[in-house]
Amino acid sequence: MLEKLLEEITEIAEQIKLENRLILYNDDIHSFDFVITSLMDVCGHTETQAEQCAMLAHIKGKCVIKSGLKQSLIPIQHELECRELIIELQ
Repeated sequence: MLEKLLEEITEIAEQIKLENRLILYNDDIHSFDFVITSLMDVCGHTETQAEQCAMLAHIKGKCVIKSGLKQSLIPIQHELECRELIIELQ
């Protein structure tokens, strides 16, 4: 029983290490409405979440908009970059 628990803890720890982040950078090109709509459409954010991310990116210069495994973030990154938003996968 203890061995199984240790395996589960190790697996969770490895998943946490593999977690990456998508970062949205502020730009002077896109409107707040465009960014908010893009985050809602592509990332599945609620309107409030998207507004907060857009505002944080505007004020601080960047904002983490999504975190998870790299494989799941790459398509989101690609779609947002197709919309010409400045995105970095870390």
